[in-house]
Amino acid sequence: MRTFDVQGIELDVPFADAFRYLANPMTLPEWTHAFKTADDHHATMSTPQGIVQVDLRVDASEAHGTIDWTMTFPNGVVAQAHSRVTPHRGPQRQDSCRSLARLNSGARRQRFGDETVLPGI
Repeated sequence: MRTFDVQGIELDVPFADAFRYLANPMTLPEWTHAFKTADDHHATMSTPQGIVQVDLRVDASEAHGTIDWTMTFPNGVVAQAHSRVTPHRGPQRQDSCRSLARLNSGARRQRFGDETVLPGI
């Protein structure tokens, strides 16, 4: 049984630019399917069962290339997603990066009231 899902992409932008973009919670709706709005403390997520408001915490370290999101659902269930950005020398540029995102599978199926929430991050 898989306990997590990892997805990655190579970005042809400088590491610092990619890190700042990915660590900014307000950009989450631009590159994820689940987030409809987000700010420094809250997010609106769209799930197969409907829209849900969550508390959002972002823990980011540019020095380590780590971005960790913690989402607390109204019923107290906590889900986490983790992203890593690493410098990489791309074929066309000296300065590019790779980003990996990991979602714990336990976060995929949460109970929200009487509904099962599948965040789909």
